[in-house]
Amino acid sequence: MDIHSEAIFIHKKKYLDNYIFIFYTKNNGLIEFFINTVYKNKILNSLKPLSIVNLTFYNKNSYFKYKNHENDNLTMSIYEDFNKSCVTFFLADFINNVCEKNNSNFKFFDFLKNSVLILETTDRSISNFHICFMIKSLRFLGLDLVLKKEDLYLDLKEGVSTKITPKNSDYINQDEKNIIINLRNCKLSECHNIKINKIKRKKTIINLIKFYNLHLENFNKINSHEILEELFN
Repeated sequence: MDIHSEAIFIHKKKYLDNYIFIFYTKNNGLIEFFINTVYKNKILNSLKPLSIVNLTFYNKNSYFKYKNHENDNLTMSIYEDFNKSCVTFFLADFINNVCEKNNSNFKFFDFLKNSVLILETTDRSISNFHICFMIKSLRFLGLDLVLKKEDLYLDLKEGVSTKITPKNSDYINQDEKNIIINLRNCKLSECHNIKINKIKRKKTIINLIKFYNLHLENFNKINSHEILEELFN
């Protein structure tokens, strides 16, 4: 029986002489399709990261099989803007790391879709966009931080701020913590209003990646943030 779901294309990866296409679906979470190179589908092969689609697939022998999709055409201009397209590659890399296979998260899907549409339509600076997205993703993933502005440190291992120096070495100072608070408290569409210099921006994303590494067992290294660091310097 066919399964229909709104979905966001993440990326494709080569496997021997074939490809694996990865989608984040509203109804089934992160799913993968093994696509034989003999399978001719120009539309499928032309998909770009974070394309919003209506996906049709089916289950066969405990594996999902791709059938077809229709583009929503809601993200056409992102790929004409070099900066925005670089951000989409980072976000796709991030989503592939934090989302569980075959496990739906309706609220996170809606947040992701809305974020993509904000990125599509904004004409403001997006130098903070990917960082703000990572911070706001925390509560949807059950990893939300407990933060107080007046506290002096953020214990990354415990996920809480504190007035005393944590006993472990995985903590950040008050200034670095308050950048996270400021970005968490603002709307994603208004994150350009938070002024962060390039050094602090780089440090903030390193801190966030470290936090995700500490709390998600399968969180792999994200290299694409280094491109964004150069881009938004």
